[in-house]
Amino acid sequence: MVVIVIRFQPRLQLRLIFAFVFVLLIPTALIGTYTINTLSNTLIEAARASSLQSTVRDTDLIGTFLGRSSSDILTVSQSANLHHYVSTLSVNNAAGLTDDLAPLQNLFMSYIQNQEVYESIALLDTSGHEVVRLNHVNGIIAFARPDELQSRAHDTYFTLALGLAPGQVSISRLSLSTIGSAAEKNLRPVLHFSVAALDDSGKVAGVLVMDLLGQSFLSLLKPHSLNEQVYLIDIDGTYLAGPDQSRLYGRDLHTGYSFFKDSPDEAGKIFGQIQGTYFGSVDHPDWMQSFARVVPNMGSQNSSQSLIRWTVYRVQPISTVLADVYNSRIVVLALSTLALLIALIIASLLTFQIVRPLRLLAKAARQLGAGHWDMQLPPVRGHDEIGELTRSFNEMTAAIKVAYDDLKQRTLELETANALAKENSRLKSEFMATMSHELRTPLNAIIGFSGVMMSGMGGELDSEATHMVQRIDANSTRLLGLINDILDIAKIEAGRLEIVNEPVSLAEMMKAWRAQMGVLAEKKGLAFDLNISPDIPADIYMDRERLTQLVVNLLSNAFKFTEVGSVTLSINRDKDKLLVDVSDTGIGIPPHAMNYIFDEFRQVDGSTRRAFGGTGLGLAIVRNLCRMMDGSIHVSSIMGKGSTFTVTLPLRPVEKQGTPSLVIASENVGLS
Repeated sequence: MVVIVIRFQPRLQLRLIFAFVFVLLIPTALIGTYTINTLSNTLIEAARASSLQSTVRDTDLIGTFLGRSSSDILTVSQSANLHHYVSTLSVNNAAGLTDDLAPLQNLFMSYIQNQEVYESIALLDTSGHEVVRLNHVNGIIAFARPDELQSRAHDTYFTLALGLAPGQVSISRLSLSTIGSAAEKNLRPVLHFSVAALDDSGKVAGVLVMDLLGQSFLSLLKPHSLNEQVYLIDIDGTYLAGPDQSRLYGRDLHTGYSFFKDSPDEAGKIFGQIQGTYFGSVDHPDWMQSFARVVPNMGSQNSSQSLIRWTVYRVQPISTVLADVYNSRIVVLALSTLALLIALIIASLLTFQIVRPLRLLAKAARQLGAGHWDMQLPPVRGHDEIGELTRSFNEMTAAIKVAYDDLKQRTLELETANALAKENSRLKSEFMATMSHELRTPLNAIIGFSGVMMSGMGGELDSEATHMVQRIDANSTRLLGLINDILDIAKIEAGRLEIVNEPVSLAEMMKAWRAQMGVLAEKKGLAFDLNISPDIPADIYMDRERLTQLVVNLLSNAFKFTEVGSVTLSINRDKDKLLVDVSDTGIGIPPHAMNYIFDEFRQVDGSTRRAFGGTGLGLAIVRNLCRMMDGSIHVSSIMGKGSTFTVTLPLRPVEKQGTPSLVIASENVGLS
């Protein structure tokens, strides 16, 4: 029975829903993508601008702070008490104290008490030795004892200050303090401000130095978020401020930490520009970076002797910068999902109105598929596509019923024909068995009795009687061979011929074939050569009987069609294949006959059949045996020079190791 199942639901409705949603999804995706890209670019530019603005603001704060410190030292240097004291200094007595030192000490004390950002104020003579120094360390304000006064003659800021014009200030690099004990010096950076101290006549009589605590302005560098990092970097790559204290002041502490080592690509860009931003880089592809150079805000003062070459460097992960972008994406995706859900509901309602009539039609079609061919589908109102489909189904039902009845009738006829064919096959098998018994038995008896007569056991025969008996024996033997060929081809076609592989020795089989076929060679005066390759295993798995039948058929054909020359049997090896070649120097095969010589009851032509005899079954049996043994056969021939039949069979050695070389030498068993 033919079963027809048509399912419109849920596939059709789902396709309609998907189509509706897909139409809405395209503009939603385009708008969402445009919105996200625009918002991303806007937020990225805003983040870059904000980061650069914060960095520039930090540099302005530091520059302003340094400018105020420059103003402080200029204010102290212009004090009348300082001018009066340096006027009394004697070059020959660099450390000489006079009664005028007290006003100077009072000046230093009053200033440093109001300015806690300074570590010390010192006055140096022109040789660089401290004349007086007021320290402010760990909340303690005290003047240094004479034995604590140091020489600063080798400090760059002292040398620069001696050559400054009035009103100019020298600012040194940021370095670690040399005042106090080892514990007090631990990462206490200071900045040295120095000016020339003038006497009453305006000549340089010493140098005034104020040591500004670095923490007073470094504390201005603060990150604006948890993931942000702010650094102050000197022109030589030394970290002056940053989140990792162990990496600071590598130049002074000889730790080897340097911005040039950590970020060689960024260092060249940052120190080569005044300010800028980067969104990812070679050294830090996941960071947003902004930087700006620190310039002391000296106002109207000349700051050309400043050694400050600092850059404020601010970094933060790009993922942090894009956090708002990610949030906006979530919002856009949520809105898009909501829109799709609404579209899904609307599509479901609309498609239900479309699919409902089709469901009724599908139900009727399933009943039709169950075999109710006489059923007519219920009509559907309207003249649209569904109505047309209903009418087409009714027409199809009638056509299917007619076709089904015809198919049923044909099926009955085929079943009858099949039963008849099986009966014919059974009768054929019985006939073949009967013929095998009824024909072969008397033929064997005839051959046996003719042999007895020729042997003289029944009495001596004259020459004419002997000739007749020999003809009886020869023709009986030929007839028996023909019957055997017909039986073999029938068994092969019926699939009743079995291949039984067993261990065999090809060398022994070659000897048997030589003994069996040597009589034909001797009778026709032909050379009979047998060759076996030395790499053939001693024992292989093969069906002894079928291989013998195959080889004997080929050799029989070779001797039959060869009048002069030789017949050669060669066995060779090609990897896992066994090659059996039978060559002759006979009449050859014309090219047009190559296409049918393996067909049953076919020879080259009628004249060949008459001249050489045979039914044309030998090569057909050989071909079929090759196929049953998982092999193949092909032939090459030259008219008037001979033919070569090559059989290729699987080579299955009994043992893996090779065997001793064995060659059956070519032997001319015929007459020379």
